[in-house]
Amino acid sequence: MSSDLGQPRKLPLTGTDKKYPLMKQRGFYSDILSPGSLDKLGEVCHGPCTNLDLLWQADLDKFTPEVRTFEVSEDFEERLEREHIGSTTKLLTQTDFPLQAYEPKVQVPYMVLPGQCPRKIEIERRKQLYLSLDIEQLLANEGIDSDKLMPRHPDPRNPQTIEQGHDPLFPIYLPLKVFDNEEFDCRTPIEWINMGLEPGSQNRKPVPGKALLPTDDFLGHEDPKSQKLKYKWCNVGVLDYDKEKKLYLVHKTSEGGLVRDEMGKPILNGGLTPEGRPPLLICQYWVPRIQLLFCAEDPRVFTRRVVEASALRKNTEALLLYNLYVDCMPSEGQRLVSEQSLSKIKQWAMSTPRMRKGPSVLEHLSNLSREVSLDYERSMNKINFDKIVSSKPETFSYVTLPTKEEEKVPKQGLVSVPKYPFLEQKADFTFVSLLTRPEVITALSKVRAECNKVTTMSLFHSSLSKYSRLEEFEQIQSQTFSQVRGHPGDGRRQRARASEPLDTDRGPGKPGSPSAESSCFP
Repeated sequence: MSSDLGQPRKLPLTGTDKKYPLMKQRGFYSDILSPGSLDKLGEVCHGPCTNLDLLWQADLDKFTPEVRTFEVSEDFEERLEREHIGSTTKLLTQTDFPLQAYEPKVQVPYMVLPGQCPRKIEIERRKQLYLSLDIEQLLANEGIDSDKLMPRHPDPRNPQTIEQGHDPLFPIYLPLKVFDNEEFDCRTPIEWINMGLEPGSQNRKPVPGKALLPTDDFLGHEDPKSQKLKYKWCNVGVLDYDKEKKLYLVHKTSEGGLVRDEMGKPILNGGLTPEGRPPLLICQYWVPRIQLLFCAEDPRVFTRRVVEASALRKNTEALLLYNLYVDCMPSEGQRLVSEQSLSKIKQWAMSTPRMRKGPSVLEHLSNLSREVSLDYERSMNKINFDKIVSSKPETFSYVTLPTKEEEKVPKQGLVSVPKYPFLEQKADFTFVSLLTRPEVITALSKVRAECNKVTTMSLFHSSLSKYSRLEEFEQIQSQTFSQVRGHPGDGRRQRARASEPLDTDRGPGKPGSPSAESSCFP
C-alpha cells in the first residue's frame, strides 16, 4: 500500500519490509464539475428531440424499414446440409447408391486368427484404395489415351500417311468389346446388378461405377463415331443388363452424384415400369463391359484388361492389313502348281469308296482345283513378301509379320502308349460275355424278330366283309384281342427256343449255360 504522498509503507501482516515501485500520479477525479464545463458537454439532462405526433406511424408497413442484412442465398439448404459439427460416421451426403455396392470382393474368412487382418477392415481398406485410384491416369501410365480407345470415322480431308508416323498407322475401326477377356471379371453380370439390392428391400437401386462415354450426349447418340466427339470416364449408375446383347444400361450422374429421371425421382429397378421400359434419356447409354468400371472393382485389374484388349486389337488389325497386302499381290509370272501334282490330288480324292461320280461331283472337283491353285499362288506370294519385308525392316516398319510358332519335334515317331495287359483283358471279357459265339447272336436275332411281329399286330379286327350284329362284333373283337394277348406268352418263348437249339452242357461263362439261356430268352 502507498500513502497519500505516494511513498511505500510496511505491511503489518507480513512482518518484513518490502519495497514497491513508485506510482506516478496521472490525474484527479472529482464529482464537482469545473466552471465552464457545461459549454463543452452541452445539454446532458434531456434526451434527444422527438416528434411525438409521428410515433404512431412507425407501426405502419410503409414506414417499416427493410432488413437486408439476412439475405439468404439460393444454395442455402445445400450448405446447411453440408455443415456438421463434430466427427461422425453418418453418411451426410445424399446418394442414390446402396452402401454395399462399394464393397469389393475379398477372399478372407469371417473368423480370423489373432494377429491377422479382420474381414471388415480388409474390405474397408480395399474400398478406400479402389476409390482413390483414377482409371484415366492408370491407362495414361500404360501409354493409352482413353479418348482414342473408341473407333472413329476416317477423316477424308486429312488422311493419315506413312510419313506422319502415327501409331497405329491407320485409324482403328474394330470395336474394343470383340477383344475383351471375361476372365478378368470377378463377378457375373447378375451379381453386379444384384449389388443394388439392399437387405429387406425389393427395389433395386443403381450400382455406382465409371463408364467411357462421350461428353456431348446429343452427338453421342446421333453419331458415336464422329471425329468431333471426345470420350472420357464419367461417373454413372448401372441400371440394368441385357443378356442377349451383353450390354449394361448406364445413367450419367448429376453434379451432386444422383441418378434421377426427368421428374427428379430416383430410378429404381432399372427404370422398368408396368408398361415396359421407357425410351432412353439423353444421359443413358448401353455400353459393353470393357467400357464399364464398377466402384467395387480393382481399377488396376481393369487397366490390365483394357491394355490386353487394346494390344490384341492392334495386332489383329495389323494382321488383317498384312493379309490384304498378300492378297493384292499379282500372281502373273509366279510358279504354278504342276498338273502332275494336281492330277494326283484329284485321283486320291476320287478314290474314296462309295464316291458317286456324277456331274455335280465333277463340278465340285473343278471348284476345289481352282481353290488349290489359288492357295498355291498365294503361298508363293507370301513367301516372297515375307522375304522382302524381313530384308528391309526400316523401309517396311509399318508392316507386322505374323509370329511363327516353333513346331515341337516329337522324341519318338509313334505315339507312346503305357503298358496295358490287352490279352488278359480280352480273355476275361470273352469268358464273361455271351456275344462271342454265333449261336447266341442268332438266337438274339430270332428273339428280336418275334418281338417285331408283336409290334405289327393289331388289337382290333377292322377288316369286316359284311354287316354283323352287335353280339357277333363283340365276339370277333374278343377273339382278336385274345390272340394278340396270348402271342407274347409261352408260345413266343417256345418258338424262339425251337429256332436255335443250344447245348446246355457248357461250362460256366460259356454260351449255353443256364445263366446265358435265361438271359437270351426272357
